[in-house]
Amino acid sequence: MPRSAAASSSGGDDKALTTADGQSQIIQVCVKSQDGNKVVYNIKRHAKLIKLMHAYCRKKQLDIHTVRFIYEGHRVPGKYTSDQV
Repeated sequence: MPRSAAASSSGGDDKALTTADGQSQIIQVCVKSQDGNKVVYNIKRHAKLIKLMHAYCRKKQLDIHTVRFIYEGHRVPGKYTSDQV
């Protein structure tokens, strides 16, 4: 049975680089497992989420093919960036 992890994003920190329209290039993404444990990652907005997924699975010693990442009830494809989600 595949495990699932929920991802949520929030604003970046004060030292983050900003774009021309004033948005931060670095955001914080919180990955929450089924048992309620949270891991927070700082990622760039244009980075593909597959990098975050692999980092999470390495940290938790899970196989990437047995984990599902879900955001607002929908599965998140690794080819997307945080802006596309």
